[in-house]
Amino acid sequence: MKNPSDVVLARVAALAEDKKGQDLRVLDATDVVGWTDWIVLLSGTSDRHVVALADALRAGLRQLGETPLEVEGTEFGRWVVLDYGELVIHVLQAEVRDYYAFDRLWADARIWAPTVPRTTARRRAGAKPA
Repeated sequence: MKNPSDVVLARVAALAEDKKGQDLRVLDATDVVGWTDWIVLLSGTSDRHVVALADALRAGLRQLGETPLEVEGTEFGRWVVLDYGELVIHVLQAEVRDYYAFDRLWADARIWAPTVPRTTARRRAGAKPA
């Protein structure tokens, strides 16, 4: 990735929230798998929603100069994989996610939590930025 991982991961989290993605989990996989550093799991509610989430993630990361090495699954929309090398994003319908038990598969991975800037937190709470 061209950008620091925290910048990219924060962008992924913001885009997922903006597009109403469900059950976002960002996993630090450096000690769990040998093929990537970060795994993102994100659920969508339908084929169309999964594809829309994946498209929004690709467009948002492209604005940071990040382009995927590979994209799979956009033609069906049940499970889309965006492979950025150090970051692999899985956007899936909940039943697919449950069937393959990804959350249990990588249960040993540390969960990454974004740091929300105070101005963003205040805006969400309805206060005006200082």
